[in-house]
Amino acid sequence: MNSFLTRIGVLLVFTLFAYSCSLLPQQSASTVLPNFNELVLLTDSPCSAPCWQGLEIGVSTREEILATISALQFIDQKTIRVIPQSVPDLNPDNWVQGENIVATCINRWEPCLRLTIAGDRLRDINVTLDPGTTIDDVIHYFGNPDYVGSHSRGGDVIDCRVELIWLKQQLILYSIFLTEPEDVQNRCYVVEENGTPSANLEIAEARYLPSEDINRRIENNHFTDYRGTK
Repeated sequence: MNSFLTRIGVLLVFTLFAYSCSLLPQQSASTVLPNFNELVLLTDSPCSAPCWQGLEIGVSTREEILATISALQFIDQKTIRVIPQSVPDLNPDNWVQGENIVATCINRWEPCLRLTIAGDRLRDINVTLDPGTTIDDVIHYFGNPDYVGSHSRGGDVIDCRVELIWLKQQLILYSIFLTEPEDVQNRCYVVEENGTPSANLEIAEARYLPSEDINRRIENNHFTDYRGTK
């Protein structure tokens, strides 16, 4: 009898343990949404670049920006933060009181979206993309960029990433950072000389900026005319 009750007790303990495990939070998926990059970059819905998700640089108000972000299905609404600070105006020579709005996407551990408000108007948009979208993909969608260049973070680590500029769309796309010396030299630095980035290099970040900001960047950095991919 005691042996029977012992077996029943053990079975009950294992049953309760299994049930409690089923209530534990499950690990998040590795991507935001299967088509995240298409939703935030390679789309004409609800509008085409330089408009983004219905927002326009220099036009959209703070109220419109917050309402739009609150409706985006890929944003974890609990993570939206509004940070007051001084920011460049639409003319980057002038600084005004503004705000950065930062948000994390679903299933992400770090912020994926940052919008800057200068005064009461949208100044710029920065989106961190999921892996997988290449330079060839974005050129197929947007057409040929106007300029290409490269950028290093500096310091002790030698790295480099490619930048592509579309003037009409007020858009700069940034590749992933390359860290292997051969890649840094042959897939990044040479872009400034020959204007031909690697077609299969992945894009990591998109920024929509005021035209004055983009023109200033072209003047002050090493960009060259786009001459095709390799």
